[in-house]
Amino acid sequence: AVLNEGLKNIGPSAFENCESLSEVNLPNSLEVLDSYAFKGCKALKSITVPTDCLGKGSDGQFCFSGLESISLSEGIVSIPSTMLLDTNITEIVLPSTVKSIEMSAFSGCRSLVSVKLNDGLERIDHYAFSCTPKLSEVIIPKTVTDMSELAFYYTETQTKVKFEGDAPGNFFDESEDFPGVRDKEREFITVSVYHHEDAKGFDPPEWKLYPIQIW
Repeated sequence: AVLNEGLKNIGPSAFENCESLSEVNLPNSLEVLDSYAFKGCKALKSITVPTDCLGKGSDGQFCFSGLESISLSEGIVSIPSTMLLDTNITEIVLPSTVKSIEMSAFSGCRSLVSVKLNDGLERIDHYAFSCTPKLSEVIIPKTVTDMSELAFYYTETQTKVKFEGDAPGNFFDESEDFPGVRDKEREFITVSVYHHEDAKGFDPPEWKLYPIQIW
């Protein structure tokens, strides 16, 4: 699909379940890429998001699609909830402008092996990286101040989460919004937390629900 320069808005579910759609160019003029715009587009393997068109309140833009790679341009401020849920993405590189990763943004990305988070990132919401069995290591920038206890909930294999700075000042738990999760958390802890020796806020030998080590 060749979308014309000057296009400003792609509405909710505009191309949802267009299973034969294999190629799309998003124009630089785009201002809004709304919820579920390309949900379920199984033949779509790669995409470039050229501008900050991922508006607050939208979600699931590419969920359940066939995406294997995505390029996120400078200017993008937030990665919406469920944007890449259950896709085949193998690598995530966030631009320097991203401030938040919302709920379940990369959940279920079972081919994801590499994540590079940007300095300037401030918030990682719950289930952001859940069910990512090939993700072996993630480095958390020191700028992250708000992070859910469930951000890496059930990665299935042991994931090293390495903090570059002090423990996030707001390491929040929202499991009360998900009945039964808190009681079962420990059996789904598949993360080891690493921090620098002079970092503050980590309480050995276990921080919150996570085993911790020095790196």
